Amino acid sequence: MPKQKIFEVVRLEIEKLELKPGQMLCVKFPENHTLGDIRDFVETCKEVFPEKGISVMVFRGDVEIAIIERKNG
Repeated sequence: MPKQKIFEVVRLEIEKLELKPGQMLCVKFPENHTLGDIRDFVETCKEVFPEKGISVMVFRGDVEIAIIERKNG
């Protein structure tokens, strides 16, 4: 699957998540993705989740998406 297609699929998936402020999106990228690809993905996340308080954490490895609730205090 071309990289651009992967980003479209991932974007559709993260748009469905409806993250709220205080939550964190964790994503693992496959090894064949460059740091530029990951930067592009983070920019996409900023567009999809413009609200403040949502964090994005990116890992290299198999693609996995998880949401982590951050607790204050």
